[in-house]
Amino acid sequence: DGRVRDVSGKGIMGAKVNIRQADGNGDYHPRYSGTFTTGKDGIYAFATVLPGQYGGVKHIHVHVSHEDYPSLTTQILFKGDPNLDEESSRKFGIILEKAQVKGEKILIGRFDIVLKTSAQ
Repeated sequence: DGRVRDVSGKGIMGAKVNIRQADGNGDYHPRYSGTFTTGKDGIYAFATVLPGQYGGVKHIHVHVSHEDYPSLTTQILFKGDPNLDEESSRKFGIILEKAQVKGEKILIGRFDIVLKTSAQ
């Protein structure tokens, strides 16, 4: 999950968060993509598989758009990915934590996004 917010920390309602990723084997399929609209607090959430290695590192493509802000394209990277250099892992990688939901072991991560106006 995560939150789309402005530079002051206020959640941005109505932001479109589009994700696209590879499956666990590193192959791209349309079923591993989707678009979500943030709620009043800018919150979004999705469940997926941990992507396999594609293009060197495990990643999820993220594109965020809102009528009041310039669009942003970025990637979710994962701390500890052996193909990600140490500095990038430390600065940009999200931490995945183990959890159990309805008897199933899963990994949970958080990726917050800040949108800036063109003047910022």
